[in-house]
Amino acid sequence: MTHFFGINAYSAVVNTAADAAYSKVIIMNIKTGFTLLFLLIAFFVFGCSKDKSSDELKPEIIAEKSDSVTYRDDEGSIVTVKKNPERPVFLFNSLLDLWYYTGGTAVGRVDGDISIPDKARCIQTVGAVGTPNLEKIFSLNPDFIVLYKGMKNHRKMLDFFKKAGIPYIILRYQHYDDFLFISDLFFRLNSNRDGTLKINSIRKKVQSIIDKCPEKGNPLVMITFATASNITCELPAGDTGRILSMVKGRNVINESPVRGSTRVEFSIEQITRLNPGIMLVKTMGEFDKVKERLTDFIRSNRAFAGIDAVKNSRIYFLPKELFMYKPNASYPEAFYYLASILYPSVFSEKCVK
Repeated sequence: MTHFFGINAYSAVVNTAADAAYSKVIIMNIKTGFTLLFLLIAFFVFGCSKDKSSDELKPEIIAEKSDSVTYRDDEGSIVTVKKNPERPVFLFNSLLDLWYYTGGTAVGRVDGDISIPDKARCIQTVGAVGTPNLEKIFSLNPDFIVLYKGMKNHRKMLDFFKKAGIPYIILRYQHYDDFLFISDLFFRLNSNRDGTLKINSIRKKVQSIIDKCPEKGNPLVMITFATASNITCELPAGDTGRILSMVKGRNVINESPVRGSTRVEFSIEQITRLNPGIMLVKTMGEFDKVKERLTDFIRSNRAFAGIDAVKNSRIYFLPKELFMYKPNASYPEAFYYLASILYPSVFSEKCVK
């Protein structure tokens, strides 16, 4: 297994640089005017309340006709969508990628270079994912718009599309379970008869990886999301958190104090008390800056020297194409990648490029 990030005691040594680009173990340097930002919502007693992610409603297909599909979404609403739209616009590129995978095409997308199918690179862009341009969207004369629930501005735009009479759907896409539902929905909307076969193939590959994961001796893992200015830790409700749970790793955090949240912030004291054996790092922004700040922070904080993940150089930078962005059809690769970090003696053929 290649260690994307290996650190010994206080002298952090980064072994490999990762590629740089999108989507919060860094602390602001006090000497340069920053404030330590490893804040944590203190979970003084683990298991004090039920994991909020278990309260999620699972969306499901209710009915399919020759010209439409009806489903119940994650909020319990019933939605009917016409099949085979001719001019769809996608405001989230991971959903665009999945749409093309299921046989569809589109006339518009948001800015970005990752999760863009080759056939969609030349289509019209309508602004940034967080701030799509309504005028550009309407200029494409869309007959179907797909939005992402993770963006506040997407929710704000719904009334405009409703008043204009443009059919739309807004989807939650947090983790693997959502992928299974959305891919099934998209296959049906594109009248693609290969859908069941392809989805079942991905399910079987993922399940075969899960079946190989041991039931005992499972490592304690902290998943971190790092930028050049701060860090948060991912809960089981997040995409990587869900994969970690499914491959039987133990997340240092089991619960969220806020329904639907996928990350919380941690203090140094809390991290040292929990003492994760493995740290998985997801990055946003320029890798070199993130690496530099993290290295300086660990060197200047003796508390980190006692953490097992630091002592044993078991800190890994995760590839963005599998863990920062939705892997879609590459979910089996993401599962294998994480399982091979947790259980190197079981998964001897490393899934590292």
